[in-house]
Amino acid sequence: MKQVRNNGFQTTIVIGGRMSRSLRNAFRSTQSGATATARVMKTSAKVVAAASTAVGAASAAGMAVATKSAVEYQDQLADTSTLLDGDVASKVSKLSKNVKSLSVVTGKTTTDMNAGLYQVVSAFGDTADSARYLEVASKAAVGGNAEIASSVSLLSSVTKGYGDTTVEATQKVSDLAFKTVKLGETTFPELAANMGKVIPIASALGSRQEELFGSMATLTGVTGNTAEVSTQLRATYQGLLQPTGNMQKALEALGYANGKAAIESEGLGDLLIKLRKLVNDDEVAFSSLFGSVEAKSAVLALTGSQAENFAKKTAEMATASGTAEAAFLAKSKTAKGLFNRLKSVGNVIAINIGEKALPTLVRMSEYLLDAFETHQPEINTFIDSVASIAGVVFPALISSVQVAWEKLTGVYRFLSGNWNKIEPIVVGVTAAFLAFKVMTSAINIAMGAYRIAMLVATAVTTGFASVMAVVTSPVFLVAAAIGLVIGAGWALYKNWDTITKGLSAFWQNNVMPVFAGIGEWFSGIFEGVVKIFKGYVNIYVNIINLIVDKLNGINIDIPDWVPGIGGETFGISIPKLPTFALGGVATGPSIFGEAGPEMAIPLKRGNRRSLDLLNQTAQMLGVSSPKGGTVEELHYHYSPVIQGGEPSKVDRVLKDNFEEFKKFTRRDRKQRRRVAFSDG
Repeated sequence: MKQVRNNGFQTTIVIGGRMSRSLRNAFRSTQSGATATARVMKTSAKVVAAASTAVGAASAAGMAVATKSAVEYQDQLADTSTLLDGDVASKVSKLSKNVKSLSVVTGKTTTDMNAGLYQVVSAFGDTADSARYLEVASKAAVGGNAEIASSVSLLSSVTKGYGDTTVEATQKVSDLAFKTVKLGETTFPELAANMGKVIPIASALGSRQEELFGSMATLTGVTGNTAEVSTQLRATYQGLLQPTGNMQKALEALGYANGKAAIESEGLGDLLIKLRKLVNDDEVAFSSLFGSVEAKSAVLALTGSQAENFAKKTAEMATASGTAEAAFLAKSKTAKGLFNRLKSVGNVIAINIGEKALPTLVRMSEYLLDAFETHQPEINTFIDSVASIAGVVFPALISSVQVAWEKLTGVYRFLSGNWNKIEPIVVGVTAAFLAFKVMTSAINIAMGAYRIAMLVATAVTTGFASVMAVVTSPVFLVAAAIGLVIGAGWALYKNWDTITKGLSAFWQNNVMPVFAGIGEWFSGIFEGVVKIFKGYVNIYVNIINLIVDKLNGINIDIPDWVPGIGGETFGISIPKLPTFALGGVATGPSIFGEAGPEMAIPLKRGNRRSLDLLNQTAQMLGVSSPKGGTVEELHYHYSPVIQGGEPSKVDRVLKDNFEEFKKFTRRDRKQRRRVAFSDG
């Protein structure tokens, strides 16, 4: 019987005591498919979860953007609503639809559209044609790369100046302006910014719009830029509206009582040519008819080198109809135009979404404002309390900071003024701290040996204790000397070489002889007692030598910014104290044989040389060893016999027995060592 397992189920199939191969393959295929399906489902779940999170975050962000867009849009519409009368809400609703629709058609932002709408209502009044005015102005702005408000300003100034503010008249002005841009050297924004200078006077004289824009197309780029040409034309019309004495005589000679009558009858171009012929084409006499210098430049060009162009471009103005629409269509089909329209679609959608949420947000805002007004006394009380606390805490805090700063400044001045005296003290304290750390480390290392020595020392008589006091006192004198030498050395750093030589001489001549004398003093004492004291003194000698090692390793690098000694390095070199012969185990370089014969045996397990030296030492000490004078080599074998039982119990019993076996071997070795070298 065989079992086929899957993660989620178990089944048993028996066919003649064996599983059919085809069934086995089928189950394997099914299991593989199920595993793959599970992976796909798990991955899909993760993707769905991540997508849900992303969609949620995007939705929240989108709603915030939509709400903000709607708030700004309605605020802009509210500006226009202030100019409306009657059913304002209904009018604003209709205008809002027009604004959104035109924004999508033209690609202009709703912000630009609302600014243009405000200008339309302001210029043309609250009429049913406001949306149509806005359409003409917005298309002109797209074609002329201008803002809608500027476009409205140009269209309204011309139409209002000429007394015809119909939508058709507005469209005509838009076409004339684009024809001027096409024929002259100017732009729609420049015309919008400057045509207002000349339109009132031109209109007052009855000059046709075609001649006005024709003259602009002719003179721009010839006698000046758009602003300069506008000034020149204004002066020209001014000379006809308020003529000089010579001009008035000339007009009367032509049969006209004034400039207005002449313009209305002849037109600007023909009138100027007749005036020039009247003075026999004398440029000086002709230009003197106009009192303004600016006018002279314009009239001489229009009747001279540019006379033909003026007539031609003025005639072309009659065919200007449709020019603005053509410019708009050309611009809207460009990539930028299409992208702008797409952006406008998204913006309008966002505004529509936000406007759905605004009523709820408005109600919430009103509730919060009402709550604030209701609880304003409590809020004001809380604010006053916070202000009172701040009024006490902040001055106190500032005062504390000022006091602390004054104290710190005083400390700095003191340190700066007395640094030559303070510096050696600081360095001495630092050196003492380092020495303390070094001695602490050395004492920790030697604590084990020290405890053993203390056990031995307790067996020594009171007389020897007095000797120990004499022996140990140089140690502390040496430590004190080290600290003093370091401090003095820093204070006299300029004589560092002399100080280090003096320190070495002091050490060699005063400290080391003390310890050498201690060794000689002990030479005549009972050998066993000597070993006790040698071991005890060696503890301190080793500590001091460890301190010496640490001090010799100290190198002080002075920072570059320190005056006088910056960049220098100071170090210490002190010889070590000798140790006293005691024997024992050495793990590093050591003094050997300084107090008589000693045996050095390499501690290497199984080394023949070590075993020979060990037997030789036994013979020299007068003790015997088993097995003919050689050290017995022992070998233990652990060979348990297992007969049945549960594996877990057998394993536990083997571990316990092996631990007992190890204890036995240790006891046996210890016993053999104790009896191997006994007195012969």
